[in-house]
Amino acid sequence: MKLSRILLLGLVFLGLLRQDIFASDWELWNKYTITKNLTEKVDFKVEPELRFKSEFGHFYFEQTYVGPVFKITKWLKISFLYDYKESEQKKKKKETKDIWKHEDMGIFDVELKLPFLLSSNFNYRSRTEYNFTKNGWVQRNNFKVSKECKKIKGLSFFVGDEIFYNFVSDTLDENRTFVGFSKKINDNLSWGLSYILRYRKSTYWYSANILQLEMGISF
Repeated sequence: MKLSRILLLGLVFLGLLRQDIFASDWELWNKYTITKNLTEKVDFKVEPELRFKSEFGHFYFEQTYVGPVFKITKWLKISFLYDYKESEQKKKKKETKDIWKHEDMGIFDVELKLPFLLSSNFNYRSRTEYNFTKNGWVQRNNFKVSKECKKIKGLSFFVGDEIFYNFVSDTLDENRTFVGFSKKINDNLSWGLSYILRYRKSTYWYSANILQLEMGISF
């Protein structure tokens, strides 16, 4: 698959979703992945994330993943992570102070990366989450196709989708479709930008447009 086809696929994707893009709120997510190499086969990861909604103007969410990543083979990784999460809750009429809810989660990740369509790569991540606060399980399946740019070293483009299944409510309650790029600056630093269309169900389905900024630091 040529790079031009990846870009064309991304443009078609955005075109199909143009009504959602112009109809919904915009959010900004900032994610930082800090990785420390412990041994040849084990890394330790810390991944803080901050989120802003209401046209990027209101801070409402933060979380941090912490835990070891085991590199089983060149193409397979598994992770055991703890997720500390804080989210702003809706105020009742008589309340004047902001109310934040804390949640603790345990995460088990299986990440598989395989050569796909010549020099492209297919990534599949299965994430099983247990929410200790809600006493419930969520299964997340992330599919991503990426393509390296031959003309610019360290640059790659990707498209993908992530599906959320909630075992507490026994239903699919969230979907994230995304397109973007990442750039490796050197062996220790990388950054990326992506657009995510997020559909989520509470009492009804609603959508949000998300710009996600990512930075990776390894040492």
